[in-house]
Amino acid sequence: MRKGKTHMRPYYEMYSQEEIEMIYDAALEILADVGLEMTHPRALEMLEGAGARVDRKSNRVYFPTELTEKCLAMAPEEFTCSGRTEEFDYTAGMYADARIRTASGAIDRFDLYRNTTARLTCADIAEQALVADALPNVGCVGSLTPSDSPRQTYDIYSLRSLLENTRKNIWVLTSSSKNLFYQLKMLEAVCGSKETMRLGRNQGAGIFCVISPLTITDDEIERAMLYADYGLPVKVPITTLMGGNAPYTMAGILAQATAEFMGCTVILQTIKPGIPVWYYGLFQSLDMATGGVQYTSAELQATFAAVAQLARRCKIPPTTTCTTSSGCEAQQTIFNLAQGTMFNTLLGVAEQGGSGLDGNNAYSPHALILQDEIMSYTKRILRSCEISPETLAVNAIAEVATGKKEYVSAPHTLKHLRSEERLRSKVFSYVSAQRWFENPTTLMQKTDDYLTQIKSGHEVPPLDDHVLKEIDDIVKAADKELT
Repeated sequence: MRKGKTHMRPYYEMYSQEEIEMIYDAALEILADVGLEMTHPRALEMLEGAGARVDRKSNRVYFPTELTEKCLAMAPEEFTCSGRTEEFDYTAGMYADARIRTASGAIDRFDLYRNTTARLTCADIAEQALVADALPNVGCVGSLTPSDSPRQTYDIYSLRSLLENTRKNIWVLTSSSKNLFYQLKMLEAVCGSKETMRLGRNQGAGIFCVISPLTITDDEIERAMLYADYGLPVKVPITTLMGGNAPYTMAGILAQATAEFMGCTVILQTIKPGIPVWYYGLFQSLDMATGGVQYTSAELQATFAAVAQLARRCKIPPTTTCTTSSGCEAQQTIFNLAQGTMFNTLLGVAEQGGSGLDGNNAYSPHALILQDEIMSYTKRILRSCEISPETLAVNAIAEVATGKKEYVSAPHTLKHLRSEERLRSKVFSYVSAQRWFENPTTLMQKTDDYLTQIKSGHEVPPLDDHVLKEIDDIVKAADKELT
């Protein structure tokens, strides 16, 4: 176990420094010798001016190691992700406090208590936003896909539901740069001005994707330029399929994914030096026995361990989607939530995607509540305990051992009863079997009761009327142009 320098949270390193250097060097070699496929004219000119070698006949850009490492050094090690107000800000960094990012991109809502599923609606997205606003460990709320909005502007409707119902930071997923223009205008309406957003008060984060293997589309570049203009930090999700669009070996997927992340970082830093980025490991595995896709497995968790160390090697914050369940069965989902959250927190992954089922095609409010509880439990473990002459209680032990033989009424107990931290769960039960059989309430039932409590009792202060009107006008303008 090592300790991080900022918050002194312990983290676990599974790979040797030599192994991490081998992956790092392989990624640099891939970028220098294989490069990225790109066609965006302005981006090609900018990269060529920065020192990349551009072959316009083959539409490939080759990145010298010196340029790649120079651009990696431009990205900040730590930065603030802002909420609607400062109390909902959180720090993204290699050693920052662990936070949950809710499910992103899902198309279904799954009820783990009732075992029912339905297409997501804007009302469901509002529910997700409200629940996320209430849960203490959620830092970022992901965009979902509503079925009751125009197909061409669904991402704009999703963002409206989020902005109106949460004060947390929002991961703004978008379908195109044209749609992103309107989404950024909506954020601007909430934040007050573009200048305010550029100064870091923007309530959002962007997304910059590579198509594996090693391909960047023109519209991805257009989106990157918009993020740069508004000053949003950008997650770089590497969505590779082990054995599909990436090598079948775990080391091979790490080499290709790290090269893709590095290449994206060079592009982003060339467009806007200093723009904050995450190395986002979003790997899946092709099951050669069945032809299916695994979204969570022991092998994938082992690659996430390497991503955490590689991100630290690059001095850039890591993030993973570590708890997505391949199915929707409650017991397996709970296992995935517990294993993924605890393991990735120990790895030092500060932002962890979660609450996704069926390969992140479905969102579950119950899974989100359970992950929040599991993260509270994990963080309490990692806070350990105070070791001092007073808490070691040598004198109290001597007094009780030679006296009343019980600590319930001992002065030392009364002194520390309120100061000694004890985690109190909202959904996990610690009653005896006899008491439970008298009222056999399941974990999912208690989670559902807590969900009902949040929905009926938690309030998000509404946006000002003029802001709501401005957002509504932006949505109408987007519908008019894009649909």
